Amino acid sequence: MIGKGAFGTVYLALNLKTGEIIAVKKLQLSPDLADYDKKLQALEKEINILSTLNHPNIVQYLGCKIEDNVMDIIVEYVPGGSLHSMISKFGPLSETLVKQFTRQIMSGLYYLHEKGIIHRDIKGGNILVDQYGRVKLSDFGAATKIESVTNTGTSSIAVGGSDCESITGTAYWMAPEVIKQNSYGRKCDVWSVGCTVIEMLTGIPPWSHLQPVSALFHIASSDELPTLPSNISTDCTDFICKCLTRDVVERPSVKALLKHKFLLKKKEIKGKENLNLSKSEERWLIDEEKSIEEEEDIEESSSNSVDINLGAP
Repeated sequence: MIGKGAFGTVYLALNLKTGEIIAVKKLQLSPDLADYDKKLQALEKEINILSTLNHPNIVQYLGCKIEDNVMDIIVEYVPGGSLHSMISKFGPLSETLVKQFTRQIMSGLYYLHEKGIIHRDIKGGNILVDQYGRVKLSDFGAATKIESVTNTGTSSIAVGGSDCESITGTAYWMAPEVIKQNSYGRKCDVWSVGCTVIEMLTGIPPWSHLQPVSALFHIASSDELPTLPSNISTDCTDFICKCLTRDVVERPSVKALLKHKFLLKKKEIKGKENLNLSKSEERWLIDEEKSIEEEEDIEESSSNSVDINLGAP
């Protein structure tokens, strides 16, 4: 067993035909359960979404099967575990690493949003990291597809469906419009990204000093921003603040934030004060595999040593 959640247990397995190590999420589907039909419908929805996705920053769906009232959802195995477990073992992450991870999270989200899919539960526990530092969005149990949108300025709000008017997600990462059960769209994921950046930098999500229900009330009713680390750059601070813009119309989209100085490399910012990127540069932004290969380690460029953290014993 490599993980356990509210809806099932994840096991490490071997594909006997290919020799590939895979992850299998096992879910009990007893017809005797009162909400059996609802759970089955939710699982079918998750599989329908996962089966359409193919991106280096999203966990790859490999198939599913049902046998003896047990559903197996088979996905690629990501050996590094979740960001949450990484932070629990090694502590808060450096801004350099947070920038690299956030860029990849946004790359995966941009792909989802272009397909009209909202993840709705972005947090450290649902973001996996492989042995090469490549980030992969996972756990699409809360995800939904926007069937129709209305454009309000630069904002896209979901309409015509109760699924985008329900409270879905995890308390400390949940956007105000979701808590208030207003019609919401892709930008609820942007809010969750801001909370996840804080989680990576501090080791805990914002408002974690409050009980979950109190946190929900606070997020929905207060204009207060969470306390940010004093040692982060102004670009990082500005990125978080933009993600945590309470007015959903004013909150930037993932596409807009991919052009933010916090996520761009120095060579891309130079001479581009207005940050109007070409089509080829925008393509680069969503091609994260290439981005990882070209990554410049600015902070360590003058040293041949490697900083490591062995974590808690």
